[in-house]
Amino acid sequence: MSTANNTKVSIIIPSRNVKEDLKKCLTSLFNSHNKVEFEVIVSDSNSNDGTSEMIAEHFPWVKMQASKEVGSYASSINRGIKSATGQYLLFLDSDVIINERVVPELANFLESNPDVGSVVCKTFYPDGSLQLMVKRFPTPLHSFFGRETFLTRFFPNNKISRDYLMLDKIHQQAKPFEIDSASSACMMIRKEILDTAGFFDEGYSFYWADIDYCRRIRDCGWKIYFIPGVSVIHDMRNNIDKKKSFFAIKAFHQGVYRYFRKHCTKSPFHPLNLVAFIGLSARAALQLLLNFFKSTKRVD
Repeated sequence: MSTANNTKVSIIIPSRNVKEDLKKCLTSLFNSHNKVEFEVIVSDSNSNDGTSEMIAEHFPWVKMQASKEVGSYASSINRGIKSATGQYLLFLDSDVIINERVVPELANFLESNPDVGSVVCKTFYPDGSLQLMVKRFPTPLHSFFGRETFLTRFFPNNKISRDYLMLDKIHQQAKPFEIDSASSACMMIRKEILDTAGFFDEGYSFYWADIDYCRRIRDCGWKIYFIPGVSVIHDMRNNIDKKKSFFAIKAFHQGVYRYFRKHCTKSPFHPLNLVAFIGLSARAALQLLLNFFKSTKRVD
């Protein structure tokens, strides 16, 4: 695709046993490569489904950064960052389908706005429905008004949820606007923010690593923007009505607790840490119980 001398964007894709999704993602990247010079780095965590062979056969231009250990999402991202040569870094989930407008428009926005450290775009499910991946920074109140909570699901027009998920702006505003945080399913950063914001926190096993990173980007004085005019398809199978694994439920609540301690109480001795631990443990237990009444088709 490009060489180290003219690479503008490094696209980093974490993977583990997602060969078929990854093949679709890489095919979409190959079909969109004519707009901007970029390199693609697949940061693989000990896949045993033939991922390496598939890439070698169909996508020899992809840089493979493989680990024999099953690491966290954050460690996969960090491994990819360390081998990236681009001026801008695009984090991309392996189940994302991209089009030719996305990479150049995100890169051009960063190039034209030197105070912006990160930029994201709209994400849709394959059926065309919008994924609610943009948020304000969470507070304890938002544990009741999150993207998949009972109150948001059954009362989607309540003011707290709409404000937290920035629904009015997403649906009504056509121009780019500033946000607090977003999913890293398709997130571009300028490489220079690593000097201040650093790398992803590998203490998160999966969930909340991207929200934590957005918080640190903002704390370092950089802005994060959302561009409504471009979009990707994200085949995220995290359907609220489907059964989730024990690992997924555990990782989510551990991530919330880590974020709360880092950015809300900021002290291991704060009394609210115990309150949060008890509350999140109860919430996780309730989710595990509700799992018995959901579809047997599990979502990891």
